[in-house]
Amino acid sequence: MTARYSLALRLVSAIRLGAVLVMRPRRPVAHLYLGPVTETGSFVRSGFAVLCGARTRRLSVVVEGLDGLGPQLRLCRRCAPLVQALAPSSPYAGRVLVAFDDMAAAFAHLTPADFETAARWCRTVDETYQVGTLSGLVLGPVPLVARTEEQRVRKRVDEVLLKRRNRLRNAELSPEERADRAARRELEADERARVQAARARADRIARANDRANRGQYLMPSQRELLAQVANE
Repeated sequence: MTARYSLALRLVSAIRLGAVLVMRPRRPVAHLYLGPVTETGSFVRSGFAVLCGARTRRLSVVVEGLDGLGPQLRLCRRCAPLVQALAPSSPYAGRVLVAFDDMAAAFAHLTPADFETAARWCRTVDETYQVGTLSGLVLGPVPLVARTEEQRVRKRVDEVLLKRRNRLRNAELSPEERADRAARRELEADERARVQAARARADRIARANDRANRGQYLMPSQRELLAQVANE
């Protein structure tokens, strides 16, 4: 059930099912581990092997997940297929999931916190859409207005996901595309400022006309403004 899904989803699924993400220092391959760790929670206890049984030296626990570990990190090819072994009773183990109902059931063990973590660990824009689809299937649609704590948690997952997607999308832009976007943002900011200034001037003109029609005193700036309008 894991082969077609991103590294972020596979890892949060494995961790939710009891595994620990570990790796050797300065090595790009992460392993899954089931067993005791040191009292500090930083290392695997000596004499215990990772899930795939690979012979390794001392392994450290990856506390921060994929954040800051760089795009070269990959999950051990022998550990990845064993994620489904963490839940051997699952009827979805080893299946290629197509139906939305099957996808929702296969990942039903994930919590909103898991999806939030997966959103932060996404490393491509496509992965963010995958996490968004599955979070919608498992957690339900994003509420327009979050009135309950459950709705606020659900909304936060979507906010984290959108923020990560925008960050990744910007990172994938070429220097020319970044310059083009910066120029467009500058033009849009200038246009907004022009519209706001025009609205503010129209409001001042309306107030001055209203006072003049009522026969009320006009300040010098208001008289000057009405004179400018008359000459336009």
